[in-house]
Amino acid sequence: MYLTNNKSFTSSIRDKIGYVLLFFISFYLLSISPQILAQSQPDSSDYLFGSSTRKHLYTLVIIFCKKINFELILFQKIFFTSSLVFLFYALNKKFGMLFTIFFIILIFSNFYYTTFSKTILAESIFFSFINFSIGLIFLEKFFVAYLFLGFFSGCIISTKSIGPVIAIPFIIFAIIEIYIKTKKNFFFLILLFIITSMIVPTIEHYKYFSEQQERKTVFSHSVLGKVFLISGYKSFKIENYPKNLSQMLQLSKKKFEEVHFFLDKIKNPILKADLMADYEAVAQYQMVYFFSDEDKSKYEHIKKKPMKLFLDLIANNPFEYINISLSHYIGLWSTGSKFIFLEKFLSKNNDINQPMKNEFDNSSGPMKSIDTKLLMVTQIFFIILFANIILLTVYFGFRLLMGKKINPIFFFLLILLQTYLALVSLTNIATIRYLMPLYPSIIILFLYSIKSLFLTFVNKG
Repeated sequence: MYLTNNKSFTSSIRDKIGYVLLFFISFYLLSISPQILAQSQPDSSDYLFGSSTRKHLYTLVIIFCKKINFELILFQKIFFTSSLVFLFYALNKKFGMLFTIFFIILIFSNFYYTTFSKTILAESIFFSFINFSIGLIFLEKFFVAYLFLGFFSGCIISTKSIGPVIAIPFIIFAIIEIYIKTKKNFFFLILLFIITSMIVPTIEHYKYFSEQQERKTVFSHSVLGKVFLISGYKSFKIENYPKNLSQMLQLSKKKFEEVHFFLDKIKNPILKADLMADYEAVAQYQMVYFFSDEDKSKYEHIKKKPMKLFLDLIANNPFEYINISLSHYIGLWSTGSKFIFLEKFLSKNNDINQPMKNEFDNSSGPMKSIDTKLLMVTQIFFIILFANIILLTVYFGFRLLMGKKINPIFFFLLILLQTYLALVSLTNIATIRYLMPLYPSIIILFLYSIKSLFLTFVNKG
């Protein structure tokens, strides 16, 4: 008995040393990985000064680092590394070392994913909270894990406006698991879970309303951007929309008819989706510069009540809305195809002029130049990941219809991912930045598919 305990203690010490070493190795790999994005981005000032359209948890992190005189980027790198090492630990416990090694390689090979830890954006801590949450669902052994899952879900909600879309599935998952495993004390444990999950949102709420009068969002920009972009379709009828928008829509229709004519010439679906997203970004934030002073005043008034306009759009142009949403769903998997293919397309079709080129060029944030061959390899890999997610969705759907067993955790990750991607596509625009929060989930599902295929092949052999 003593020898057994001694061996267990020695093994535990060895594991702890191993994970400490893994932390330093991971931190080193993160530090030397290329910084693709500039440290300061167009959104950075929103967080530095507590914008009314942003959640204020990241602003609190910035304030905290200033007060203790600790470098913000260093804090982000340490916290992000900690979340990854915790996720590595959970995956190693669940699937073993080989699975975890491949996961580590694919995580640190994605320089775009790791570069957010070196930018002044909420993404770094947002990714970290999600990594901790994913790791916790794989541990699934003790109630304390679900309390931490509640805490991190609250952190996710408090970091970004899209946070609830990711956090709520985690919360539902935890409640179901708590019910299954602890039926006797269910209500007490759920109450404790809810209290834990509300700690950080309460702090963020107090911080926000100590400086702001009401919550504001960028939803109005999103709605107007979609209306202006869709106005370029031939099927769009200006008379179906509010009269105070008519002059603006006449101008946007003229501008975006040229855009759709240009996009229709492009056969590459990834490139087309990438460009569609950038042109919608132009519609969101730059179209206003073409309006008269009178129309600008009307524009600001309409921005205050975007929901009616959004419902008008769905009622009058549902197919066009679905079309651009599907385009965004595809475009989320573009790793910068415009940098790979656009120049080639324009040089081959020199009789075609790119519309609104200056506005298009201004629609992207600063990014350091990347080798197009590397971008091409990355793009191919992301197309493979995209295909895997589609096939997994069909596979799980088929098994459910046939009444066959499915792996609940992998099914949860797939539902979480598809729900998130669908809502981003329907309410926002495509950018690889929006895919990155759930990149670890995408890789886990990819490795799960490979492992399942390998085991199937071995069993048949």
